[in-house]
Amino acid sequence: MRVMNALLTWVAGVLLLLISSGAAADYLDQRLKVYQISDSDKAPWVLVLPGGGYVKHAVPKEGADIALALNARGINAAVLHYKLPRPDQGAAGATLPLLDVRDALVVLRKEFKPQRLGIIGFSAGGHLAAMTATDTAHLERLIGGSWRAPDFVALIYSVITMSGADQHPGSTTSLLGEAPSDSLRRQYEVLYHLKTPPPIFVVHGRKDLKVPFSHAQSLWQLLSGREHASIFMIEIVDGKHGFALRPEVTDGVWFDQFVTWVHEPAMGHHYEKTHLPGRQCGDDTRSKQCVSI
Repeated sequence: MRVMNALLTWVAGVLLLLISSGAAADYLDQRLKVYQISDSDKAPWVLVLPGGGYVKHAVPKEGADIALALNARGINAAVLHYKLPRPDQGAAGATLPLLDVRDALVVLRKEFKPQRLGIIGFSAGGHLAAMTATDTAHLERLIGGSWRAPDFVALIYSVITMSGADQHPGSTTSLLGEAPSDSLRRQYEVLYHLKTPPPIFVVHGRKDLKVPFSHAQSLWQLLSGREHASIFMIEIVDGKHGFALRPEVTDGVWFDQFVTWVHEPAMGHHYEKTHLPGRQCGDDTRSKQCVSI
């Protein structure tokens, strides 16, 4: 009987390994679109998480368009069409996107062995990206398994808070349901669980009416007060929501800075205000940077 049990255990282990390997291959083909331009392990990788309010994926503008733009600047990329949450399943349904991100990071590290692998997220995808920067122990409790954080995180007009007057109601409801408990909300409150995050890059428009600027502002206020935290924030004074890589907000407004930051992350706290070309930033009529501190 002992021999039989041992044999069954071994067979189960082999089958699990084969299934896992097959699942990884299927995952790479079906759920994760890879845009590789360099096989050097020194080239950085960025996992792209499109927005869409946790009800859809805003692609291609926050997916393939971003990946191809990164490729053009010497950065490998992958776009994840993460599983959307199932609020009807309660707390378990809310973890589905996080589990998908965890699996994507595992696959990319296994297949390509990058020295540096980061994440960029937009809007609700930004909230998902921000969650990956929270405390490892908290994430492991949420997903019920091991977690390895990305090396850096970029948040573009991102949802940060799930409560209060400035929350994004659509994302909150789509992730947590119609009337989530306070304890469930707290599990997805990014600011509450940021302890020792990786370097963070933030871009947000002051005139964003969908995800208020206060989301990014609260993140800056928290991390800029911590000596060992690293945050690079760009405020687009006349920026609204969903600009992604529209021509008027690409060169010199945020994407150039992001590419530079990916190659050489600036440590410490950096805050700058920019505005769209041809517009004003206070009394300054320059076409790009207005204030840098």
